[in-house]
Amino acid sequence: MKNLVVANPQAQARSENDVALSDLLFDDVASGEAYGIEILVNKQLSNDWFGWASIAYSKTERKNPLTAEAFNSEFDLPWVANLVLDYKWNDHWQVGAKWRFQSGRRYTPVLSAQPYKETGSQNALFYIPKYSEFNSSQWSNYHRLDIRADYKTQLYGFDANLYFEVLNVYASRAVQELEYNQYYSEFEKDYQFPDMPLPSIGITINF
Repeated sequence: MKNLVVANPQAQARSENDVALSDLLFDDVASGEAYGIEILVNKQLSNDWFGWASIAYSKTERKNPLTAEAFNSEFDLPWVANLVLDYKWNDHWQVGAKWRFQSGRRYTPVLSAQPYKETGSQNALFYIPKYSEFNSSQWSNYHRLDIRADYKTQLYGFDANLYFEVLNVYASRAVQELEYNQYYSEFEKDYQFPDMPLPSIGITINF
């Protein structure tokens, strides 16, 4: 990958007398690479059930020539596994489940923060966070189970499918981002949707 967009550190200067407004805020000079391997096993419908399983390992890296840094992408998920099973109960009912596992997302933790004050002011206008090494930390692994039941029927003379579904059956949580307070001293975790069991009912009609 080439021409990836990164922030220009020369334009990020923050001090009372030095705000580099003339420099480009971003530049498309970074590069990266991604590679991996995946194994997939698939079972066609027979004996009233079908399914598939996959496991993949991948690696993504980025290089920023403006800061001479090499780092892992935010979306670098080394391990991803999926297991899908469906069973045809009879001519009307079909039930299934999907289980997914993936490595935790990478993130950059905040180490501390410094107050920014205008000349002559005693109160901080805002706080400037000091970050650790970019994407140096990683959340714990994430896994989730979804289940679904389909009922095939006819509605007003048309083929129809009524389904019942529950996403994230056992309420697994994956952190999406951190929401810090203005001092960067505390944070709340924002979780990937859905972060609790989510039941739903739907219908499709073919005409």
